[in-house]
Amino acid sequence: MGEAPTKLLLHTGTCIDAVTAEDIFELRSWGIARQVHVPGLHGAWKVAAKIGATSGEQTLRGALRAGPRPTEELVDRYGLEHRHIRDLLVGYLNERRPALDYSSFLTLVGVLAGAFWGDIERHHPEQDSIHLPDDVVQAWKERLASWTDWSTGKSRPRSVSDQVGIKVKVRGFYLDIQKWAPEDPRWVAWVVPCPIRKSEVAGLAKLKRASSAQMHQRIRDRLPRLGELVDAAESARAEQQRLLAAALAASAGACFEHDGRAYQRFVPEVHTIGPSVRKPGLPDVMARDVESGERLNLSVSEENAFWAWAIIEILRHTGIRLEELLELTHLALVSYQLTGTDEVVPLLQIVLSKTGAERLLLVPPELASVLAQVITKAQSGQSQAGSDPGLSSGASPVSQSSSVRWSCGSKRRWADKRGGLHQLPEDRARHRPHHLLPGLGGVAVLVLQMEEPHRPGRAHRPPAPAGRPGCADHLLVRESRRHLRFAADHP
Repeated sequence: MGEAPTKLLLHTGTCIDAVTAEDIFELRSWGIARQVHVPGLHGAWKVAAKIGATSGEQTLRGALRAGPRPTEELVDRYGLEHRHIRDLLVGYLNERRPALDYSSFLTLVGVLAGAFWGDIERHHPEQDSIHLPDDVVQAWKERLASWTDWSTGKSRPRSVSDQVGIKVKVRGFYLDIQKWAPEDPRWVAWVVPCPIRKSEVAGLAKLKRASSAQMHQRIRDRLPRLGELVDAAESARAEQQRLLAAALAASAGACFEHDGRAYQRFVPEVHTIGPSVRKPGLPDVMARDVESGERLNLSVSEENAFWAWAIIEILRHTGIRLEELLELTHLALVSYQLTGTDEVVPLLQIVLSKTGAERLLLVPPELASVLAQVITKAQSGQSQAGSDPGLSSGASPVSQSSSVRWSCGSKRRWADKRGGLHQLPEDRARHRPHHLLPGLGGVAVLVLQMEEPHRPGRAHRPPAPAGRPGCADHLLVRESRRHLRFAADHP
């Protein structure tokens, strides 16, 4: 269970059934403030939830999830000094919010409260009006050509398209106020000349067309390698399944061989002490590479390889967006009986997303096979290699209801935890970033290994991709989707 329950009881001086959610949050905050890991927090929450001490979410991870934040909170993140300008931005953003998805709204908040007024306050603290003098406007436009990477403190150039995009949003802010003033008198006091001329944003359409042309060309350049990626995903999945099966056939402490390499299976100490709350299902299958001494979690490796293969196949056959992939559930696979022939065809229901349209896709046999395996994987909650004869554990498979929910970026909401296709057992999903889908890391591994292949027959932990985290995952998702849409629009 860990130290958390003991600390809670000593701190509160009450019985376990009197512990509240606030007590657990306070202990978690105490550990974060002192950079101390408090073992057993998640287990303590589950125990408290089972006895009715907490209400609502059954897991600590679920209780910590934050949905869409209020506009005031988002604006206050930028620490604006002039209260009347802050209130103006909050009022304007609240007017715009109903027409925007959450991701677009966050971008607008960042531009107006951060890149625009926040920058002006930092460099011109005496400026207390949105009626900007020419010298302040010119200095801001010059600073707009670069941005500061707060993680490194270095200044980086900002692309022309990004500069124009920021100017468009700032210009829209001034023009919207001018438009609203005749109908709503509360905006009259803020009607001032716009600091962005129309000629400065006239090239936005041209920049968008150039960007689209570059993406289409990049798709044409990389499309010939799509088959290689598909083959690599299938090969990696099959290899990890064989390696896991070989490990499952060996008892704890025994050595086994796979593709000419020797491994020794071992059981982590935490699983030899007693029942583990952190991993309530069967323990992960662990092995050590005899030659290098590297410790390998074969259960997680097989899991990542499977979901990477599933993501690639689903995107390849459907061309749906990442958000739509997150929204897929068991109920999305439906059947339709054709009139006249009585033939039944499978259809995949794609729910509303950023495109604002719900649609049905015809499911080819290849995609039907992939979806069937995905549903089986999601329902079992375990590796498809089967149960583990090498360990005596009476634990039952992880139930579907304990699977984690995944966030939908444009709405910042959480899908129903039951029925989602892309699920992990809660004990593993808890240690993943909340916005990631199972297998995206495996996609990045495949992309990297295509550029620099390793020796076959060995599980690897690749180096982190250069640039922002998940760049290879994002690239694959975008390229696969855009390739299919481009092919449909340009026969």
